[in-house]
Amino acid sequence: AMAAVAILKNDSSSGAGTETEERVVGFVQVILHGMHCEIHKCRPGEAYVYTLAVEPDIRGKGIGTKLLNWCEDIARERECTRLTLEVLGGNPALGLYERQGYEIRPQSCLSKIFT
Repeated sequence: AMAAVAILKNDSSSGAGTETEERVVGFVQVILHGMHCEIHKCRPGEAYVYTLAVEPDIRGKGIGTKLLNWCEDIARERECTRLTLEVLGGNPALGLYERQGYEIRPQSCLSKIFT
C-alpha cells in the first residue's frame, strides 16, 4: 500500500523564542492492482482508497481534499482509469466525495439474524 500523511505546523512564540509544534492531522492509504488487501481486490486499472481519515478538529479545512487529490495523482501516475472507495451511508465525508466528482453507487449489505 502507499500512504501519505498531513502534518499541521503551529508556531507559538514565547519569551524564550519560537517553538514549532507538529502533529499528524490526516492520513490516507491507497491500494493498487497487485497489492494485497483483505477487504478489496483491485482490478487492473483500479486504485482503491483503503483509508482516509482527518482529525475531527481539522475537518472542513481542505485536508481531506488534499489527501484525496494525492490519491488521484498516484492513480494517474500508475495509469489507473478509476479510483474507488467505500463509505458508510451518513458519513459526513460523502459531501467531500460528491464535490470531488465521485459517483455514489449503493452497495448491498447483507445480514443474517440468528434466533
